[in-house]
Amino acid sequence: MKTAIRIKNYIQRQINQFISINKAKSLGISFHRPNYIYLNKLNSNSTVVDVGCANDPDFSIYVIKKYNCKSFGVDPTKKHFDALKKIESDYKDKFVHLPFALVSKSGKLIFHESKTNVSGSIMDD
Repeated sequence: MKTAIRIKNYIQRQINQFISINKAKSLGISFHRPNYIYLNKLNSNSTVVDVGCANDPDFSIYVIKKYNCKSFGVDPTKKHFDALKKIESDYKDKFVHLPFALVSKSGKLIFHESKTNVSGSIMDD
């Protein structure tokens, strides 16, 4: 009985996901794996801001290649600078790295670099 309930729930989740994806597509929202969700109105005149791009701005690269648009990769983590500088060189005027953190407060704050995590954070833990 538990197996039948699990199968029913799985099928229902799949149906709901299918409906959600198709509804989003009808609104012009695009999905691209692994985790890109964007309004599909981009073209070669568009500018994208890729916040928290880390050392691999894969979303920026995706939209540059697909739409030939410009992208600003925003990431303040110092250990990412060399990789992002290479991406800037590879994509010339299409990709620009901005070494900033975006937060809800204005003013100066401390950005904590991390030795164990991929990126730093404004949180010290």
